[in-house]
Amino acid sequence: MLDCGRMWASVLFALSCAVGNLAAGRPAVRSDAGDAAGVTGERHLSDGAAWDSPGSVTLPAGGAVTIDLGEARPVRALAIQADNDDVYVVEGSADAQTWRSVWSAPSVRGAGLRTRRHRLDAEADVRFLRIRPHGGDGAYAVASLEVYCEPPADWPSEPSRLSPIQWWRDLDNDSILAVKGAVAAAGALLLLVGAVLRWRGKEGVLRRSRDGLLALLGIVSFCSWFNLFRFHFDDTVHLWDIYHYYIGAKYFPELGYSAMYECTTVAEAEVFGPASVAGRTITNLVTNQIESAAPVVADPARCTSRFSEERWRDFKADVRFFHGQFTRDRWTEVLHDHGYNGTPVWGALGRAIASLGPASEDQLHLLAAIDPILIAVMWGFVVWAFGWRVACVGLLWWGTNYPSRYYWNGGAFLRMDWLALAMAGICLVKKGRPGLGGFALTYSALLRVFPGFILVGLFAKVVVGWVRARRIQVGGEMRRFVLGAAIAVGVLVPVSLILAPGRGGLAALGEFIDNSKKHLETPLTNNMGWKTLVAYQTETRARVALGGDGADPFGAWKAARRHVFAERLPFFLAGLAAFLGLLAWAAAGQPDWVALTLGVGLIPFATELTCYYYSFLLAYAFLWPRRPLIGVGLLAVAAASCFVPRIAWWDDARYFDISLQVIVFVALATILVRAASGTRDTDR
Repeated sequence: MLDCGRMWASVLFALSCAVGNLAAGRPAVRSDAGDAAGVTGERHLSDGAAWDSPGSVTLPAGGAVTIDLGEARPVRALAIQADNDDVYVVEGSADAQTWRSVWSAPSVRGAGLRTRRHRLDAEADVRFLRIRPHGGDGAYAVASLEVYCEPPADWPSEPSRLSPIQWWRDLDNDSILAVKGAVAAAGALLLLVGAVLRWRGKEGVLRRSRDGLLALLGIVSFCSWFNLFRFHFDDTVHLWDIYHYYIGAKYFPELGYSAMYECTTVAEAEVFGPASVAGRTITNLVTNQIESAAPVVADPARCTSRFSEERWRDFKADVRFFHGQFTRDRWTEVLHDHGYNGTPVWGALGRAIASLGPASEDQLHLLAAIDPILIAVMWGFVVWAFGWRVACVGLLWWGTNYPSRYYWNGGAFLRMDWLALAMAGICLVKKGRPGLGGFALTYSALLRVFPGFILVGLFAKVVVGWVRARRIQVGGEMRRFVLGAAIAVGVLVPVSLILAPGRGGLAALGEFIDNSKKHLETPLTNNMGWKTLVAYQTETRARVALGGDGADPFGAWKAARRHVFAERLPFFLAGLAAFLGLLAWAAAGQPDWVALTLGVGLIPFATELTCYYYSFLLAYAFLWPRRPLIGVGLLAVAAASCFVPRIAWWDDARYFDISLQVIVFVALATILVRAASGTRDTDR
């Protein structure tokens, strides 16, 4: 009789137990009235994706997401994908008034979004489920919640750790970083062994084995920059970055450098209704302060008057497309960035390409394919000018260093053109084509300004020669270099200004200068360089100074950073002057291409750039045949940069540590080049 009762209970349960994910498509609301539809939506993010990836729902401390299953349901298993280092408590209720704990999803290993699965010991009958995060680092995000009465038969299952395909699918930021650090360390060790053998006069020993390993590490490094072709884990395209440069270039005649976020908000209000932008805050691109968008929404003519009817219609269509690629909260975060910052020369080509059609997924993937082509061409130049071994050493920096990884600009729109031109310029000078080299390097400087400091290395060489000989010694190659640079300025600048309709020609250049000044005065946590070292103070680091006025939590940190740097300005200038003297001393008497490569080292001393531009340090691989320890040091810095994130959790602290490594390396490499004066290049 008892067995019969159990049998009927099982039958009744099976009949009442709905199949599949009970939360799929169900209403989800946040305690702070934000958008939470992604938690029960169909989009699936890969484990390891950034915690705040488009599609995830970020939550403030004390926030919660509530899901209505529609009616009371028996629940026996749950799966949550959320930020790895926090605890997520899932509570159940029949009436959304009285709650009881159903499951506490623990923090887990690995970075980014991580899935936890759990079978309940006892069935829970609930209609409402609430997710409340706590603990961890205070940055919370939930990508999905799956709820089952009866989960799939093989759920949860552990993937085979012996399967290379499964290992590749499980890659995340942490595991990629470990791969990169190991590859860079192996490269540094390999070059160190080679340097020791060379010093002992036994360079030919194990040369074939060394070459094979170097080639293998170079290939792995190339793949590593693309995160072993997992790209952004959930997508290949960097939508956030493309929005800024696509919209900024295409509509520059109307938006300039200051109206992107305002007009995007006005367009959104027209397309989706005023409620879609209620409470919206945006960065004021005149001041770089986060402010309420209410004034511009109340006066839409501030934007619509900038456009013709046709252009406004096109702009709204493009805004509609980009808006649809992000969650509500993520879209607001996009509008908290720092706008479009392309130079007029960059904008001329960028605008022509972006204007080929309306924004669409296919077009964005085509735009994102331009940079990989430029990168391939750049490495072709390096192999042509310096040989494949030097290219492999350069690849080891480019593909493994932490600051300029794929996360920042990979899958973006025309963001590697300056790097390709700068490196190609040095290669052209090395191969006896100074006119083309001068054109390429100047074009790079016109795209991003800071590559212009590379030219200072060559200028320093000329000045030292003039001081020593009491006359300027400019040979035919130097004259051709200057001519190439002059042609670049004489052609590209006027053309870019002519192609800036509505901005008044030279007015566009003036706007760019003003925009650049604004950014130079705005500290960022991912800045790097000598200035970053000088302005950093333990007492005012982001971890302790977070909490600004109004909508900007970094306001107090930024103010403190400016204050500290102002107090230490003489120290900054002294360090810059010292390196300029060192640069001139090292560049004297060197071949022109060596002087230009040494000029690369002035960039971290004279500028404070965001971290992702530090791919330019690959140029130091060109000096490896002359001074093997430079290659060792370059790869040691790459390996060390991959280790820093494990001990420094905040970006400003991370990039302070890496800046210190870079500054020391650049200074020592410059000294080593001077010590190796007269050394001939060898095919290593």
